[in-house]
Amino acid sequence: MRLIGEGVVAIIAGALLFKGFEQLWDALPWVAFALALLVIVGLVAMVRILRRTDDITSQLIALAVGAFVTFGPLLFLLPTG
Repeated sequence: MRLIGEGVVAIIAGALLFKGFEQLWDALPWVAFALALLVIVGLVAMVRILRRTDDITSQLIALAVGAFVTFGPLLFLLPTG
């Protein structure tokens, strides 16, 4: 039950980050870029701390998810100008 709750919280947090970066890329792209890098580094660091190992697979997944959540909105905004 706890794992399901954590999954739901993670999905909601990811969606909120995605929508926030969507607004940020539209209004302040340089700030969004700097924050995106910080969010990605933070996610990878959090995975490393929580896993307490040098598990490269988990870190790569965190990197990919962080990149999608932060730079994904930019890719959706580019075609519309």
